[in-house]
Amino acid sequence: MLAVITMARRDSTRLKDKNIKLLNDKPMIQYTFDIIKKLPYQCYTITNDPKVKKLSEKNNISVIDEPEDLAANDYDKKELMDWVVNQINADYFVLLAPTSPIRIISEVMWMIDACIKSNTLTAHTIKKKAIYYIDSGYFFFFHRDMRHHIKDGNGLIFLDKIGIDIDTIDDFRQAEQKLL
Repeated sequence: MLAVITMARRDSTRLKDKNIKLLNDKPMIQYTFDIIKKLPYQCYTITNDPKVKKLSEKNNISVIDEPEDLAANDYDKKELMDWVVNQINADYFVLLAPTSPIRIISEVMWMIDACIKSNTLTAHTIKKKAIYYIDSGYFFFFHRDMRHHIKDGNGLIFLDKIGIDIDTIDDFRQAEQKLL
């Protein structure tokens, strides 16, 4: 069984309320909801933000309340991933970050299918930045037993040519332009 999750904590430090900030007249997280609602899998939002919870429920996406200690800026990623996989009965997980609003449904489905057919345990997307590559936040796939190795590069790697991961106001403005 596969579950699709988006994690949207409250209190972003670099861009206030970025998950619900209006991006071309709709909350940024709505772009991710529009994709995951089309996927034939269980979909969840993990959040400690009442506004995100309300939007999730409006979109008929199950909500799991994230504990405040795991939503802090200095949270332990391994502890958080342990907590996540213990909340959801699934073998595989796809994590779609709400801060990557530019996605194509057919591409996401193709990546999921490629991961399942190849029996990969982890996969993620990368984006070229100058002369090196960074994680793009567009797509993460992992088996529950590999939750601590999401970004280790020991599985499939997909090149992200269209996405943008929004962390700053400049990223936000760039996404606005791409979505016009």
